[in-house]
Amino acid sequence: MGLKELKKRLKTYEDDPFEAWRVRPEDWQQAKHYEEYQAIADTTLDKTHTADAPWTLVAGDDKRWARIQVLTTMVEVLSQALARRATPSPAPSGSSTHAQPASPDRPAQVDLSARLDRDRYKTQLEKYQLRLHNLQTALHQNNRAALILFEGWDAAGKGGAIRRLTTSLDPRNYQVHPFAAPTDEAKAHHYLWRFWKCLPPKGTLAVFDRTWYGRVLVERVENFATIAEWSRAYGEINALEAQLTRSHTIVVKFWLHIDPDEQLRRFRDRQENPFKQHKITDEDWRNREKWDDYYQAVNDMLHHTSTDTAPWTLIAANDKLHARVQVLKTVIKAIEAAL
Repeated sequence: MGLKELKKRLKTYEDDPFEAWRVRPEDWQQAKHYEEYQAIADTTLDKTHTADAPWTLVAGDDKRWARIQVLTTMVEVLSQALARRATPSPAPSGSSTHAQPASPDRPAQVDLSARLDRDRYKTQLEKYQLRLHNLQTALHQNNRAALILFEGWDAAGKGGAIRRLTTSLDPRNYQVHPFAAPTDEAKAHHYLWRFWKCLPPKGTLAVFDRTWYGRVLVERVENFATIAEWSRAYGEINALEAQLTRSHTIVVKFWLHIDPDEQLRRFRDRQENPFKQHKITDEDWRNREKWDDYYQAVNDMLHHTSTDTAPWTLIAANDKLHARVQVLKTVIKAIEAAL
């Protein structure tokens, strides 16, 4: 819409007692600086016009013509989208669940023999928990957020590591979010929606027990997501984490790694211990049978989503004491580096 038509409509609305509420001082200010706003709009259109979300420019001087153009465009776009949905997307090259694993084999490089005796564990645990407590205060004072993401094998010790991580923290400035299978409400949205709602405000720390990486792990292996969906998720997740780090959120990502023998030992311990039986389910045993498929999914995830600003830290977790201390040390190092 041109400047002449804009001023005409503002004057018409302003003179109509039933329409005067539409006109604000900001509207006249925009008309006054019309050319500047137009230049900004041109830049916005140029920078954000993409194949996935293109802009449609509609001449607005003629209201009737503009309305028909908007409706026609909406019908065309919706029809095309429904047609694409009815046609299965071709699988990306090399994206099969059973494709060759990414190289190198990163989980195989983890030294699972790492151990920490209990006396040293107690000393180091207290030392690092105190340091993290002080850093939490620094985060609050510097108005910085920290997001700690935990993934790992079933029974790898995520819960125990999170408890030791948060023991000394001020409960007013941190929150732990455990994520299970998505609800019907979550399934009705983009898969990142339920995580986005829980991102930490500035000055606070958040811990995610399971994360958006379920898209490329369990949803991939169990066929809850199509090949096209989980294949493009690597880029979507990298883009999200890049946004977070650019906005000065500290992102720390952990994969807790154990071997199949240690997992079996922990499964049996849970099954036989009445205080731990709630931790073991039939689904855990069923997932264990797909170890190789999950292993490949994990290695692909590490290969595609470990970035300069949000790298993965692989924790040797066959020894829980060693794993807990390593988690604390890594979080401390990341916060100190950022501050």
